[in-house]
Order: sequence, then C-alpha cells, then structure tokens
Amino acid sequence: MTQNAERRQLERAGALHWFHWLVGLFSVLMTLSAWYVSKRELKATRQVHFERIMDQTIELILDRMSKYEEALWGGVSLIHTLGDGVDHDQWQTFARSRRIEERYPGINGIGVIHSVSPDGLPGYLSLQRKRRPNFDIHPAHAEPELFPITYIEPYQGNEVAVGLDVAHEVNRFTAAKKARDTGQAQITGPITLVQDSAKTPGFLFYAPFYKGGSIGHDGLQTSNFLGMVYAPFVVNKLMRGVLEKEKRQVGIRISDGPDVLYDEHQTEDEDFDPVPQFKDSKDVALYGRTWTIDVWSTKSFREAASDSQPAIILFGGIAMDALLLSLFLGISRANRRAIAYADSMNSELQIDKGLLEKANMHLGVVAEQLKSAKEVAEVANRSKSAFLANMSHEIRTPMNGVLGMAELALDRTADKELREYLETIRDSGQSLLAILNDILDFSKIESEKMELESIRFAPRDAVKQIHRTMGFAAREKNLGLVLQIDDAVPEEVVGDPGRLRQILINLIGNALKFTKEGRVEVAMRVESQSDRQVCLRCEVRDTGIGIPPDKQAVIFQAFTQANESTTRQFGGTGLGLAISSELTQLMGGRLWVESVLGEGSRFYFTVRFGLSPETVPGAGSGNLESVRDGIQAEPKRALRILLAEDNPVNRKVAATLLKKRGHQVVMAEDGLKALGLFERESFDLILMDLQMPEMGGLDPVREIRQRERSTGQRVLIVAMTAHAGAEDRQRCLDAGMDDYLSKPIDVANLYRVVEGVQAKGEENFRSAWRTGG
Repeated sequence: MTQNAERRQLERAGALHWFHWLVGLFSVLMTLSAWYVSKRELKATRQVHFERIMDQTIELILDRMSKYEEALWGGVSLIHTLGDGVDHDQWQTFARSRRIEERYPGINGIGVIHSVSPDGLPGYLSLQRKRRPNFDIHPAHAEPELFPITYIEPYQGNEVAVGLDVAHEVNRFTAAKKARDTGQAQITGPITLVQDSAKTPGFLFYAPFYKGGSIGHDGLQTSNFLGMVYAPFVVNKLMRGVLEKEKRQVGIRISDGPDVLYDEHQTEDEDFDPVPQFKDSKDVALYGRTWTIDVWSTKSFREAASDSQPAIILFGGIAMDALLLSLFLGISRANRRAIAYADSMNSELQIDKGLLEKANMHLGVVAEQLKSAKEVAEVANRSKSAFLANMSHEIRTPMNGVLGMAELALDRTADKELREYLETIRDSGQSLLAILNDILDFSKIESEKMELESIRFAPRDAVKQIHRTMGFAAREKNLGLVLQIDDAVPEEVVGDPGRLRQILINLIGNALKFTKEGRVEVAMRVESQSDRQVCLRCEVRDTGIGIPPDKQAVIFQAFTQANESTTRQFGGTGLGLAISSELTQLMGGRLWVESVLGEGSRFYFTVRFGLSPETVPGAGSGNLESVRDGIQAEPKRALRILLAEDNPVNRKVAATLLKKRGHQVVMAEDGLKALGLFERESFDLILMDLQMPEMGGLDPVREIRQRERSTGQRVLIVAMTAHAGAEDRQRCLDAGMDDYLSKPIDVANLYRVVEGVQAKGEENFRSAWRTGG
C-alpha cells in the first residue's frame, strides 16, 4: 500500500459515520429510561416510608392510651384490695405513687367517681363532709342517678372538678353508663373540662369498679356497680406528651366525628408544607369512640427524602451523552491533527536521531561518574562506621572506669554529701552512655545496618523485668507504675528481646520523665495471631504534660522534641522516639501516639514475632523464671576467675567487684598472658576483653576451644568489651565465647553471669543471660 493510500484510509477512519450518531441516540434513550425508572422507584420508596411513619404514629397513640388505661385499672385494683372502698388519704397516697406528671404526660389527674342513689345521698354527703366540710355535688340536674367526682389528685388545678356530677351532661353520662354496663374502659366524646381555662378540646377516660370485683351475673350494672376510676385529658397536652413533633416528619389531625380534637395544620409552623407529597386518613376504634386520624408529610419529610437522584441521573446522563459526542468529534479532529503532526515530525526525525546519538554518549559518561561517586560514598560510609565503632570503644573504656569506681566508692562511704556527689557522677555517666548508644543505633539504622536477633524468649518475662528495672525510677518520683499483660500473650516467641526491651524502656522512660504526678501504665496484648507468627500490641499511658496536636508527628523525627523549653527542662537528645519508631518498623510493626495537652499521652506500638511449632505452651516461661530465681540467689561457692583486661582502671574495677563477692581473681594484661595462665591453671570462668595489645581477645578464645577438644572439658568464656554492636556480639559467639558483656559493665549483669555459673552450670547460665541480661 502506498503512502498516499494509507493517508486516505486514516482520513476516512477519523470522520464521523452513521453508527456514531446511532450510539449517541441510544445513549440518550438509556438516560431517559434510567431517569423515569429512578423517579418511579423513589416515589414508591417514599410512599412506603410515609406509611411506616403514619403507622408508627398511630401505634404510639394507641400504646400511650393503653398505658393510661393500665393506670386506671391500677386504681380499680386498689379499691378492690381495700374492700370496695377507698378514703381520701389512701387515694392521695396511690396517686402520688403513680408520679402522674412524670409518667403520664397529658393527663390532668386521676380520680374516683362514685355511683350515688338519691336514697344514699345524705349518707354519702355526711361521710365526705367529715374531712371536707365544704364538699357538695354540682350542678343540679333531672337524672335519677348521681355520678359525683369524689376525689381527684393532684388537687391543685383540679379544685373545680371536685363534686362535679358527670351525669349532668349527656356526653359524659353516656360514656359513664356504657362503662358501667360493659365493664370495660370507655372515653367520652369531645368536651371542655371545667378545670381548663383555655377551653380546648378534651375528654374523660373511665374504668368501672363493682362490689366484690364482679359486674354481676346479668351483665348489667344493677346493684353491683359502685363507681369509676377516671382521668381527665386536654388533648393538646396529651398529644404533646405522646408525640414529640421535632422527631416526626409528618403532621397529624385527630377528629371525633365532626369535632376536631387536635390539629397541627398550622400555616405559620416552620415545618408546614402547603403542598404535601403524601397524605392519608385512618379510622381508629378507641374505647367506645371512633377517632379519625389524618396524616400528611411536612417539609422535613421532603428534605429527608431528597428527590435529587432522578435529576442527577438525568443531567449526568445528558452530560455523559454530550461528552460521548464531544469525544467522537475530538477523535476526528485529533486524527486530522495527528496526520499533520506526523508529517512535520517525519522531517524532524532525522535531525533528532543525530541528537539522540550524542545524548546517549553523554549518558554513558554520566553513568561512569555516578559509579565513581557511589564507590566514594561507600568508602565514606565504611569510614564513618569504623570511626563510630572506634569512638564507641574509646569512650566506653574510660566510662567503664568512671562508673565502676563510682559504684565502688558508693559502697564504701556513708557520708551523705559525698554519696550525692558520687551518685551525680554515676548518673551523668549513665546519661552520657545512653546518648552514645542512641547515636550508634541511629547511625546503624540510617546506614541500614541494623540487624535483629532471632532467639527464643518469653515476652512476659521481658516486660516484667523492665517493670522491676523502671520501678525504682517511678518510686523516686512518687509515681505508680502499673503492668497489665493479657492472658493470650504467648509464653514463648522467636525474635529480638533486646530491641523489644529498648523500645519499652524508651517509652516508659519518657513517660516517667514527663509525668509529675499520677501513674504510668504499661499494657501488652495480642493484636493478631497465626500458626507461625504473632503480632503483639503494647501501650504506655501516662498522666504527664501531653503533646500539642501539631507536634505529635514531629516527635518521631531524629533530634526533635515537642519544643525547646521541653529540651531545656527535661533534657534528652530527641533520638529515643526516632530509634523506637524505626525499630518497630524493622520488627514488622509501627509506633504512634494519642495525646491531650495537659492530660497525658498514650504511645502504642506493634511488633511481630515468630512462633516455634515445637515449643510447648507454658514450658518456656516456667524454666526461665526458675533460672532467674537461681541467678538471684546468694553465691554458693567461690569461683576462680581469669580476668583478661589491658586497662588498669577497668581491671581494678572488675577485680574489686568480683572479690567483694568472695571470688578469686587472676588477672592478665593481654590475650597472650591469659592463654599462658589457662595452660597452667584451671578456672571456672574467663572474662575476656577483645581489644588488647600483643594478642586480642578473639585469638586466645579460638586457641582455648581448640585445645578443649582433646580434653573433653569446657570453661565458660564471656566477652567483656567496649565494642557494643550486634555484629561484635556475633563475632564473639562465632569465635567460641559463651556470651557477651558490653562496657561500661552493668554490675547487676556481671553478678548475674557469675552467679549463674555458681547456681546452674553452663546450660542454665546461657539461658539466664540470653533471657534476663
């Protein structure tokens, strides 16, 4: 195919055809159909919603009237219990116990109406006037029966109703006779209560009572009828108590025949809808009357059931149709432009080809430069690591002497002022050591050389040990330190216990530092668990100064605290949280904070550990605890210990600490002399420095292990060095050492190692150190 033919084919492909217009028309029809269906379904859904609200409203009215009926029958039960009679005091006590105004909104009171015959009228009046001299029956009427209101409570507001004869008026009398003859509760038609000054519609609610609690064998009132318990209602008050208008989306009107009892059809009402979306009417039989309840939707109903969905579908569909047509037109124009652009680009392509060849040559030169720069950076990084390692050794070696001598001096003096000076020296040295450790850890993390151990350990014991360690600092500040470990936390996991302790010590230390009063709580629980892995979630809560919201993300950055005043007041490098955050990420978790300024902070972190399939649940924890108890026991025998250390101050410190425990110490200034002493004498334990003149610590250890193969005996060898990295520890273990003590030597750790040898022998010694040290 020639180039011109290809060009014509592309031009035809880019033009609009009949099927493009057909697709557009079909899309418009689909939009209109979706709009119609959506509008119809929305109307049906609203209709169902309106009917549900209407039914709920009517049900609420019926339910409330049922509760009022129960109150009336409660009064009837009282009268029967008292022997078909009740006096004024007894009725007053009953009414107050019902808490009418609180439990029965809309009711004006609850009272007793007695049936009085003309022959019994004098006796009835005499009985009532003993307590109420002014009691009288009113108004006069021609009916032979008298139904006077004897009692009503509360009396206040209902005074004019006392003595009122309900037989004087046809509406009241008719409902009363119906209640008498049927034995069922009845309500009157609409009336105006004598105690209602507003003259709004109301009604009376009757419940009859009979002599002996029985209506009579003939089903008529005859001689058994004694009277009625009754309640007067003002309908407006009743409806306000029954139906909270603010919680509805409909208006209601209640009618009894032609009489309107209650009407919310008020044009001045903010929720009034002049053209309601829905309205309905329902007749309800209620205690001898038929109420017609009209219900209509309000503005809030219209707003809650927004009708924007069909409009969105319509306008959205039209917009999509327009977009589709625009797309067809745009494709056609773009095709024409593409052809023109291709023509222009073809002429420039040859020029660009030459430029690309030159650029490719330049990129090769840049790649070589980048390779050289990478090699320089790697050399610089190695130099930096070597410098930090050497500086760590050079600082830790004299620091060991400072801290050790301070501890020895504290043991030998009781002078309060001198002890204060020595404690200041010791605490300052420990603070300097903590800063050094933070800097080394941060450097390793920054250079991605941080390595994690993978050993078995008990997370419960790790947390409990920190609780014991930090408890002294908490007591010094008069703070509580509370520990909570969930029962679901496994007895044994596989991971790095040292880094777990480091994170917890950082967080607990910060919590104690920034808390003046109250307590610090530490909690551990299982976040998730599978057959091979468990994710633990730890929480450290304090009642300290809190962290402002705008600083809560910043505090996890290196060399950063919430503000400069915090640094001046509390100290610190600002590395602890940064290191902890990085460590949690290395351990498969994360670290975050929730804090309220002035109320305290909550630090959370998650870490993931392996689960060993052959581990027996519970066994690990018991063994570790028993080992730890053995280590803390009193020495059982004096040991012969070979101490290889080139620094005279450190030699003196370690020897003095060991001799205080009754051990015999033989000292060597370098590895060569230590090897010679081993050949001539026997020792229970060798403490070996790594960096010494003549022969360092690793070479004599390898030689000792080589010679032990022929004797079948083995002496415990522990590194004691200022090299504090995880790689240094591994080098010691690879050379044949049993474990590792970093300088400055922690006195408790030193004694734990020595007394572990005394109490349990080699295997228990290893367990004690790797879980408790």
